[in-house]
Amino acid sequence: MPRTHAAEIAALKQQIAQLIARLDATPGGVVPASAARPPDITNAVNRAQATGGIPGYDNERALSDEEVGLRDLYVDLGACEDTANEMFRCGWDTIENLVDMKSKDTIKSNLWKLTKRPSPMCPAKNKIHIGTGFTKKVTLFIQWLQYQPIIGGDATVESWHAADAPASRTRDRLEAFDHLEKADTGTDLDLPDGLKSLKKYMPFHDRFINYLKNRVGIAMCPLAYVLRARYLTTVTDEDRAGTVGPGPDHMYATWAEYGIRCTVLKGKHFETDNARVWQMLLQLVGTGPGLPYVKSTVQDGRKDFLLLSNMAYHGSNSVKVVEEQWCWMVEQTYNGGDKHYDYDKHKNKW
Repeated sequence: MPRTHAAEIAALKQQIAQLIARLDATPGGVVPASAARPPDITNAVNRAQATGGIPGYDNERALSDEEVGLRDLYVDLGACEDTANEMFRCGWDTIENLVDMKSKDTIKSNLWKLTKRPSPMCPAKNKIHIGTGFTKKVTLFIQWLQYQPIIGGDATVESWHAADAPASRTRDRLEAFDHLEKADTGTDLDLPDGLKSLKKYMPFHDRFINYLKNRVGIAMCPLAYVLRARYLTTVTDEDRAGTVGPGPDHMYATWAEYGIRCTVLKGKHFETDNARVWQMLLQLVGTGPGLPYVKSTVQDGRKDFLLLSNMAYHGSNSVKVVEEQWCWMVEQTYNGGDKHYDYDKHKNKW
């Protein structure tokens, strides 16, 4: 055997002997973590201990109050401190990042990646664990965060702690939404009868609102919220905190009723649902006396519906004249002019 190989083998045996000696000298036979860590991770741990930061996260700077609150919440929901720290290293460090996880499947997938592929700077890879209970709890927290802009609430850890049973309320609301969505089997073409006369506006109004109560929008509630009365435009903290359930002790009988009252009339959810309501309204009044009031170039269903309602309920004599003229117009046809009645005269008569 060449002498160089013999020397290498001897050196390797010496290293093994030293390692065995250290194991024997250590309680439980475990090498201290600091000895097993690469130098860069050891340095990161030391810096984090000095600053109050997280090893491997943003140069171990001190955490803000919001970040401390979010990390502590992860621990409250069932994660160990090492797992909570790893969540920060893997991008679970801001409310914005959590809100961007649009589905339960995305949340579960991101948690799975976190446990199966820890970050390179994780100092305790063997301690990262995500249980089923924590997954359910953190999913409800994220779903609660995502709903707050829809009802005008604050999507913060502080608001979560201040709310009354936010996890159970979120679970109940989502179950109710699931049932409501399954019951919505119609299409936007399954509309009630259209508006034939402003004098019959009240039954038309009621039919349309009742129809919208059974159609679900992207705000996760019936589309009827788009057309709620002007005096109910603002949503207060008291409205949002209202209890839901049967009986006189609750503010709202159902979560559908809660959504109709508490969904704010602004934001992307409202823009989408408002345009959809406008399309429905146009189909219902497009061949009747309400057409002049539904000509919004921006498809503003709420604005046009309230304008139409105002004209119908507070109609003056001029409105009645317009309606009578409309009824006359729809019966007329132009079969060609003669020397005493050309097309211009026909239009002027209209």
